[in-house]
Amino acid sequence: MVNINLQNDKKVEETQSQSIQKYPDYISGQTSSDSQGETNISEVQQIKYQVQNVVYQFDSDYQFDQQNEADIEILLQQIGYKIEKFLSEGGQARVYIVRQINTNKKYAMKVFFQNQIQNGKQEYEICQRFEKTIYTKEIKEFIIHTNFSFLISEYYDQDLSDEIEDIKHYKGANFTFQKLLLMIFNIIDGYSFLRIYNIIHLDIKTSNILKNETTAIYIISDHGCSLIYKPNQLVNYNQRCFTEKYAPEELKKGTKEIGPKTDIYSLGKTFQEIFEQLKEFIVGDSFSFAKQFIQIIHEKMIQTSIDKRVDIQELHRLFFEVIKDEKYKEFLKEYIKYIKDFSELTHYDENKNIPYYSSINVHYLKVQIDISQFLGFSKQEIAQKLYNLGNFYIQIQDYTNGFKYANESLLIRKELGNTREIALSTLDESYQLAQSLNPPDYYLLSSNLYYMAGYYYNNNDKIKSLEFSQKSLLLRKQHMQPDNILIAHSLQQYALILEQDESLQYFYEALEIINLSYPGKHELKIKILINMGVFMSSALRRFDDSQVFSFQALQMCEEIFQDTSFDIILLYNNIAHNYNHLNNPQTAFIYILKSLQLARSIQNIDPLYMDTYYDTLWESIFLMEKQKQS
Repeated sequence: MVNINLQNDKKVEETQSQSIQKYPDYISGQTSSDSQGETNISEVQQIKYQVQNVVYQFDSDYQFDQQNEADIEILLQQIGYKIEKFLSEGGQARVYIVRQINTNKKYAMKVFFQNQIQNGKQEYEICQRFEKTIYTKEIKEFIIHTNFSFLISEYYDQDLSDEIEDIKHYKGANFTFQKLLLMIFNIIDGYSFLRIYNIIHLDIKTSNILKNETTAIYIISDHGCSLIYKPNQLVNYNQRCFTEKYAPEELKKGTKEIGPKTDIYSLGKTFQEIFEQLKEFIVGDSFSFAKQFIQIIHEKMIQTSIDKRVDIQELHRLFFEVIKDEKYKEFLKEYIKYIKDFSELTHYDENKNIPYYSSINVHYLKVQIDISQFLGFSKQEIAQKLYNLGNFYIQIQDYTNGFKYANESLLIRKELGNTREIALSTLDESYQLAQSLNPPDYYLLSSNLYYMAGYYYNNNDKIKSLEFSQKSLLLRKQHMQPDNILIAHSLQQYALILEQDESLQYFYEALEIINLSYPGKHELKIKILINMGVFMSSALRRFDDSQVFSFQALQMCEEIFQDTSFDIILLYNNIAHNYNHLNNPQTAFIYILKSLQLARSIQNIDPLYMDTYYDTLWESIFLMEKQKQS
């Protein structure tokens, strides 16, 4: 976020370096940095961040007129944009299409005036919470001027209301029920994504749902009315920002019952409008399926009573059960490609509602398995999806379900023969395919190299694992933005496999990327700190330094997971091990007992790990006895 005050040249020159430091992060996480942690301003310069020559004093009382628009145009030119078209004006902002001068690329721009600037900041901050996925719209930048602010974002040619009008205009040409299904399920999935971040939108309607023509995905946009919702807390909503046609009673009256089910009502009204507007094109067998959807909308979404509305996860389940039919196998083949995005999200960052994300991701992973089995996917593919579900359960400390699904996966793989050979063969085939594409798929290439490095490492082939890990790291650094979290993953992997003094620089570089992209708590940051602590003690014998990293990781783990994480057990043990080597076996004894106590409370702990803890325990007892004797 950039603050601009154009009072005079001298003032701007004095604050220019500070302003550049505040240059906005992108939703995609593409703010770049060098190894010293300073902002890399090459991209800033591309956008011509040169405002020191602009001198403009605006009236404090803002009644919009032609002079105001001229003022905006002058300022926009200084930061590398020009207005192409005025789109609309509402209670929240004026909206324009602008074009970036040096790239000729179109963007959408909201202008917030003096009494609306806080609304602009709130919308920007909400959008900054999201991880970049197919369900998000990129925010290019947010700029605050003395009397107004600009929110510049990706531009899409069509919203859902436009598309509906086009379908009607062309009498349903190229319209299919499968396209309607994709529309409905995209919107449900997109709202599920918002809920992961505790966002309630409060103005869902067809004109606030954009279509990305490149991905054919529908995106819920315009967060001018949105709120960050805190579960179990009453909402104090004073904005009274809604659209009458789509709003339930609690929103119109401004009651404290506003919450996620407020959006369910608006979604229901939106779906009702879609089916009503397109009903003449829903014919044949599709009509009976449409009637089932409409019944769910009436009974489970647009009820006056909040308690009679379902949550978004249950809504998805109800809709999915309707279309799990032989007639819609082609749709399901397409749909399964989209929903994998949920399982690829980072499990923990401080903006997420972790219990909700855990629940919704388990739901979508099970839906993937359900679709795979229904469509008759190969045993190998089903085994992989079972493994993914089991692995996620283990991540969220549900070891009973984790081992259940991992075991189901293993049983299928055993039927198929040598699982190691199959794994390597599959990775190699995928790698060759990614190479053959024109242009090459660098994301897929680097991911395959990363997994091949892990495969060889687990099979004790350090030379090959280092080779593939280094290739993955180089490819990601060459073709991804410097703060991409995948680079941090590769840096950590390479540091762990290398196991030398220079590993530290790779750990630190990975931490720097995480701190840039996720300044708060983040699961990868915890993993890096744990591994740095273990590496410091086991490889470098620097026990004091190991304690520093181990305690940092422990504090984060305890804040996030309380007493449910295997990582806490590992940290207790490493801290105890360090205290023994620092000649403090009494404190070591306390931590190893904590470790054992927690390990006993978590089901399905590997006995081999328990042996390690007992080794540390006996080491502490031996050292204490030795101290007594001396």
